[in-house]
Amino acid sequence: MESSECFFFPGSIPHHQCLERWGGMKPTWCVRLQEELMEEYSKEEFQMKLSAGWHATDETVEKHAWRQKVCLEVQSQVLPKYGFYGTRQGVWASGKACSIMHCPDQDRLNEINNNYCFMNWLTNPDDVESDRPHGFETSNYAFRPSPKEGDAHVNGYRIVVTQPEHDMAIFDIAHCQGALAGAHQSTYSSLYPQIELPQWFGPLGCKSIREALDRGVLILHAEVAETGRAVGYISCTCLFGGASKSNGDEDASGPLVNINNIVVLKQHRGKGVGKMLYDELMEHLHEACPSVCNDMRICVAARNDRAKDWYERLGFVEYDRWTVFPNGCPVEFIRMQRSMDGDDFDDIFA
Repeated sequence: MESSECFFFPGSIPHHQCLERWGGMKPTWCVRLQEELMEEYSKEEFQMKLSAGWHATDETVEKHAWRQKVCLEVQSQVLPKYGFYGTRQGVWASGKACSIMHCPDQDRLNEINNNYCFMNWLTNPDDVESDRPHGFETSNYAFRPSPKEGDAHVNGYRIVVTQPEHDMAIFDIAHCQGALAGAHQSTYSSLYPQIELPQWFGPLGCKSIREALDRGVLILHAEVAETGRAVGYISCTCLFGGASKSNGDEDASGPLVNINNIVVLKQHRGKGVGKMLYDELMEHLHEACPSVCNDMRICVAARNDRAKDWYERLGFVEYDRWTVFPNGCPVEFIRMQRSMDGDDFDDIFA
């Protein structure tokens, strides 16, 4: 075929080595493209950011606009390596080039189709948090309503101490962190619309779980008994020389434990998961480092009344306040300290 007879979809890079002269993608390169995208989509940072925007709104169109934006940030870096511009048109062209691809190897074609389904799953938080495996039945060809609080129907949960080799749990915890940031974005958006979603990660302590584990942070996660998927977590830092100055808290001289976060995905709330996480943490600390249990601390955003009430029911009381300034906006946090054992706690929120 002469070069004048070549065809490439708008958004394709003409005559790229990954493309056939008639515009289709070469199967081997298609798989490599999928593998690189899947690797990027599976990373903690991507999943946390995707989940944050998804949980920051109840509007389905806004959720998918955020999904498209975050995915394009990855696609714009990857697609040019495989024959497409890093634009929305390039994304469209990649889909068209794959749809007309000539692939006589049925096993390779099945692999490509499975990868496509897995990428859809990786980039849809509702599917990821549904406990369903990826597949055609979960591909989001139409907008579906997100699950509501307490919607999950499961037979039980178990609490597990998170380890570096728990890849799936770390993936799921990134979603929980995103849900936490998204909830704060939603709470403060009317007051401070200039705060951008990623600016919540620092104040809320939403960082890499793997790096936290390497630093000695203790993390426990709640997983669904049938599937092993993590749907909530609690993390804490034990301090043996007094309170950390990182949050401005210097009001302590003895050992203490700072609870960084307690998070449960909304569809699993109202089932006692939060209390299970807290109780298991207490039991673990009493066995591993009992000296810190006499002084337990936690911080909560001042406008997060529900969480504050929940902590009070656990036996925490306010003792101080501090302010952070995401994008220059004053956001007040309440420091709380446990003043009772909380054994008579009757959970209705977790």
